[in-house]
Amino acid sequence: MPLHVRDLGSGPPVVFLHPGPGLDGSVFLPGAQRVADAGYRVLLVDLPGSGRSPAADWTLAGYAEAVEDFVNELGLQDWTLLGHSFGGYVAMQHVVDYATAGRYVASCTDAEEEPAPGVSEDRWDDMPPEVAAAFEREASVSTPEECLEVWRDQLPFFATVPGTRIHYGAGYSGNGVGPSWLGGQILASLALGADDEWSRLPLANRRPPRLPPEPIRYVGGAAVRRAILTVEEADEQGRRAGPIARGIAALPRTLGLRVGTK
Repeated sequence: MPLHVRDLGSGPPVVFLHPGPGLDGSVFLPGAQRVADAGYRVLLVDLPGSGRSPAADWTLAGYAEAVEDFVNELGLQDWTLLGHSFGGYVAMQHVVDYATAGRYVASCTDAEEEPAPGVSEDRWDDMPPEVAAAFEREASVSTPEECLEVWRDQLPFFATVPGTRIHYGAGYSGNGVGPSWLGGQILASLALGADDEWSRLPLANRRPPRLPPEPIRYVGGAAVRRAILTVEEADEQGRRAGPIARGIAALPRTLGLRVGTK
């Protein structure tokens, strides 16, 4: 599968895999230019479905296969694979599946790392309950399908109001060149009524569950999140949470909503 790439400099090749999904290889600029100036061939790849690369299999294995096909098409020899954040996970999947790079550098974020100076530790307190629940569900997934559902609940979605010309994106900040470009492509395809690679992306086809109106949604979401945390804390301490907490934590699943872990 052809991947879009920014090819800088000459010398021993270094393939850069960007954070994301939704960003692109340009996030490494201008720093990557210094690597090229130091005598390396820098290849800033847009991973499948991000930047200017077409969508493909939305799994780590699929991404790793796309990277392997890319380096084979270029005939790279004695090359280095460098992945940051999500790109680091793709790099680790590549070493498991192929291990054809001469060197690997994987820089993945760590939930236990110290916050940067000046960054508030309570910056996640205002996270929407359904998004927070999606992150909390990561520890409980057991199948690829459940993993996909959790992942998609952490991503924005784009859609059209039925019977209207209103097209929108929700859960989307628009910060950065990569996300803005991706969101623009999706919205443009929706506005034109096009059936193409952008309108068929999972971000444009996802139909999140309908939740009650405000203020019930906020109050209910906060209660469910608190109950889930209570149940998980009890499990970690080797005891059983009370029936009220267990009942509230199980409420989304009972109603057919894929939020929460219990």
